Amino acid sequence: MGGLRDVELLEDEVAATALPRVRRRWWWVAGAIVVVGALVLAGQVVLDRRHREHEARFDDVPGVLLPVPRRPQVVWAVDDDTRRSLANSVEVGGVLVGGTLGEAGYSISGTDRATGKARWTVTGPLGDPSEAATWVTDDYTPTAQCVPMGTLVACGVDEVGPRYIANDPRSTRILVLDPVDGTVLSDMVSTIRTWTADDGKVVTATSTTVGQNVTWTLTAHDPQGRQTWARALPPVYFFQNPDGSPAYSSRLSADDGLVALAAEGHLWLLDRGGAVTRSLRTQDRRFYGLDRGVVVSFPYANEDGSPSSEPAGFVTRDGRWNPLAGIPLQIGVDDGSADAVVLSAQRTDEPTSQGPLEAHDATTGDLLWSHPAAAVDSALLLDETVYALVLTRPDGDTQAVVALDARTGRERWTSEAVRGISLVGNLELATDGRAIYLLGPAVAGALSLDDGRPAPSVDLAPLGPVNHVFAGDGLLRVVLDVGSKPDSGDGVLG
Repeated sequence: MGGLRDVELLEDEVAATALPRVRRRWWWVAGAIVVVGALVLAGQVVLDRRHREHEARFDDVPGVLLPVPRRPQVVWAVDDDTRRSLANSVEVGGVLVGGTLGEAGYSISGTDRATGKARWTVTGPLGDPSEAATWVTDDYTPTAQCVPMGTLVACGVDEVGPRYIANDPRSTRILVLDPVDGTVLSDMVSTIRTWTADDGKVVTATSTTVGQNVTWTLTAHDPQGRQTWARALPPVYFFQNPDGSPAYSSRLSADDGLVALAAEGHLWLLDRGGAVTRSLRTQDRRFYGLDRGVVVSFPYANEDGSPSSEPAGFVTRDGRWNPLAGIPLQIGVDDGSADAVVLSAQRTDEPTSQGPLEAHDATTGDLLWSHPAAAVDSALLLDETVYALVLTRPDGDTQAVVALDARTGRERWTSEAVRGISLVGNLELATDGRAIYLLGPAVAGALSLDDGRPAPSVDLAPLGPVNHVFAGDGLLRVVLDVGSKPDSGDGVLG
């Protein structure tokens, strides 16, 4: 027993040194899980944000609809007064600007396109009240002529304007307004024959005649009404009909900073500073005007109504005339991403047009590509992609929606099938930036904007008997059959 020794067990010390290691190991695992979860969550947040940004990338493009729900409702009704105002309204920054005219003066209003509620109303006298009695009648209520100016809008409140060129100068009032709150930035009264507007300027045109010569003068004003330039064009011979009216139709247009005047058998093209860069002779019975930054032209029908055999064409940016097989393509929504390309096609509603869907270089006139479509009924242009509703056969029995690269013609996708809709009949394309919608009599089919796959069609059944669905000014409109007056069911969907 004497060899026995006392031994001190260090249990507390063992526990104190071993257990923390186990706890640290589990805390490390738990921390890693938290970090990975946070990274996954953050990654999903980024993906969701990118998806939302991708879907909303065209929301500010004029003419793009508000997001269309699967089962839309009539969010606001269009009554007779609103319908008259909307007939020639323009959409700027989500506000519909339009108005009516009468002997008592003008009334211009801004309407929130999402709710239909009036944001503001501006009233005042016409430029020449004495003229109103000659063009305002009990059966006809004229509307203001409004033109977008970037984030602003210009409205003319007399007969003279973008829709009408007077044979002689008349007193005309033009207002520049902020569509957000209706603030009048300028109120100009000028004696002119017509006017138009573009991003940042109002351009007026007037003329003086001495003997058989007429001299046109163009003047540009900034949004505050200050004159920025004036240009007197060279005098030209005044061709007139036996009744003294002009023999040549006239048109003033402005686009992408440029200004073009077609009058008296001549066309003048002016740059941003008002300098004349081109002067060309024109032909009678033809349309001339700026479209997507290029002067385009196409023939009117002959006097007997028969199609003209003259070709359409455009003036290249280096000053040459370039003929087209079809006519310049009318594009319902255009984000300006392919202004270096001139698109043309045959249209089913234009008997003078013929030829495939084509693209030409706006500067040189070179043919860039051609697509074998028999005709084009409707087209949109977004992010350098042309979305077109085309006839695939000349007999018009088969339609398809194609998405083509505007610069190369490469087919991105094509679709001949849309859920719940037959691609036959009078249809038009519209978009909310997320899908392509085919609108027509009582139908609203849908395709994915990205890949053309059929998407769920818009369910209109809960609305009742639908007469027609159409788009305009960024609105999706529906006309319901209500009793004997279909228009009483006119409303905006959302």
